[in-house]
Amino acid sequence: MSKNDFFLFDQSRLERIELFDDIVFGRDPSCDVIIDDVMVSNSHFKIKIIDYEVYVIDLESSNKTLVNDVEIIPNKQIKLSPKDVIRVGGQEYAYSSGAVRKLNLPELSSTLKVGRFDEQSESSLNIERIENDGGVDDSAPELAVEINLPKQKSETGLKGLRNAKKYLDDLDNVQKEIIEKIASLKKMRRRKIEVGAKMDQMKKILEKSVYKTEKDFENELRIHRGTAEGFKMKIQKEEKEIAKAEAIIADAKETIAQAKFNISTINGQSRETMDQFDSVNSEYDIFKNKTVFENEFQTLKDTIKKYESLSLEEKQVEVEKEIKLKTQQYKDMQNHYGAKLNSEIQMKKASSE
Repeated sequence: MSKNDFFLFDQSRLERIELFDDIVFGRDPSCDVIIDDVMVSNSHFKIKIIDYEVYVIDLESSNKTLVNDVEIIPNKQIKLSPKDVIRVGGQEYAYSSGAVRKLNLPELSSTLKVGRFDEQSESSLNIERIENDGGVDDSAPELAVEINLPKQKSETGLKGLRNAKKYLDDLDNVQKEIIEKIASLKKMRRRKIEVGAKMDQMKKILEKSVYKTEKDFENELRIHRGTAEGFKMKIQKEEKEIAKAEAIIADAKETIAQAKFNISTINGQSRETMDQFDSVNSEYDIFKNKTVFENEFQTLKDTIKKYESLSLEEKQVEVEKEIKLKTQQYKDMQNHYGAKLNSEIQMKKASSE
């Protein structure tokens, strides 16, 4: 059994993080797992794996480490159980394990014959792998998850009981991954609606614009920018004329009045030009961002189509049915095992008498 049987599931990025001994999580680039969150300390917490048990340790972080919404004591090892949730800042990590160390059963002889766990199984689950080709921005989920039905081993006796328990635990993990995929699908559908609305809004604005290409916008902005600078120079020139006229105010009242009129006219023209400049600049920003949203929308659309083709809800029902069947078989095995063991004890007791 390798230590990477243990992992955390990043519920924000929808990613699986395989665990190893002394793996450190934090904001500092030197950490094994970097968390981009201002509420997270440089070295926030680490994971210890001791005798195939997994522990979390808070590294004296500023904003604490929570396990199932309960703050843990710094530098103290806290044992994790499957489905426990670690929260730091705005990040949440769900702990899970594909490993089962032992059953709470006595270490007795495995020579007794008990029922086989794989009898009457009709499961035919087949969940495909899909991958994201990229192109989605940080607000969209990253998708690269594979779900496979765990394999059964045909064993009897105490070993069969252990294999049966492990198979049930693995089925529980499969069910959890399917639920996570369904939640991811719902998230992408909401994001698709938001992106579509933004695209429609930008399209309506640009339909009214006389500028159709990036060069059109840049040329128009250059013209308005140059015109605004020209008006600024004219205003400065007239202000100099005012200064001269004020020095000889008695002889320059008419010059001053004319200069003030000129300034008023130029200011009006300048404001009109700047308003046009702001309008063109705003449309240009929309034009530049339009392609980004179009690409994201198409990527979400394609990925959702792939997810929908997996029939996740149907597969969830199949897994639940399999869990129910195997749980009952497991209980039957335990009862059968106990009955055989008791019979053997009674036979030995009778023979000794």
